[in-house]
Amino acid sequence: MVRETIRDLVALDALVGGARTADRALAAFRAAPRTDRDAVAAAGELGEVTGWLLFDAARHTEARWVNRASLRLSGAAGDRAIALLTAQNTALHEAYLGRPLTALRIARRVLAGRLSPRLSALFRLREARALALAGDSAAVRRFARVRALHSDGARDSDPAWAWWVDEPELAWHEALVRGHCGDWSAAVDGFHGALELVPETQVRRRYLFLASLAAAQVEAGARRDAGRPWTACSLTSPPSAPRARKRWCAG
Repeated sequence: MVRETIRDLVALDALVGGARTADRALAAFRAAPRTDRDAVAAAGELGEVTGWLLFDAARHTEARWVNRASLRLSGAAGDRAIALLTAQNTALHEAYLGRPLTALRIARRVLAGRLSPRLSALFRLREARALALAGDSAAVRRFARVRALHSDGARDSDPAWAWWVDEPELAWHEALVRGHCGDWSAAVDGFHGALELVPETQVRRRYLFLASLAAAQVEAGARRDAGRPWTACSLTSPPSAPRARKRWCAG
């Protein structure tokens, strides 16, 4: 039952987002049984989904509480894959809330353990974003390490959710880092490049990249061009698959 609820929530999120699904998710998480290890693992995974939906709905206090609960449950169940996903969600959330040093601590705590190249790239990416938000221009140079790790490829041991750590994601985050470090002209170029890598079928992702590009153009002073990218591609294709829910609102 809990696993079915998770699948339903992920599918709904892809269609309508967290604002319309967070209440249902939170009620299900509170009611989820914790009777044995499998049930605890399922509750931990439901907590990860619920935390994300609450974040997407801008219910930040509840999102932080659920993320902490999810980490405890996944740890108790020995579900490292979901614990890692929740940890990176939490680092993202803390950075979004203007707490880059907390995000940095989370990323570095995970990086102190054993990770595959793909997962190392993800948490190095979170580290770079946090450093950039904290005003450390060295964050841009750290992206060379992120790309080197990513180029090592996936491993059979990588969790299923790690598929979205791909070239468009890296390009978008690198552009964000450059913008956070004050180089908005480079960020504009980076967002253009990232947008070119995204298939037209990934509509929500294209919306996010276009919004990022428009905001970077404004920051770079290119106000005359800021409205232009919205007509640069078709936005009428069907939404991308469930679990392509990945972090549209904040990266």
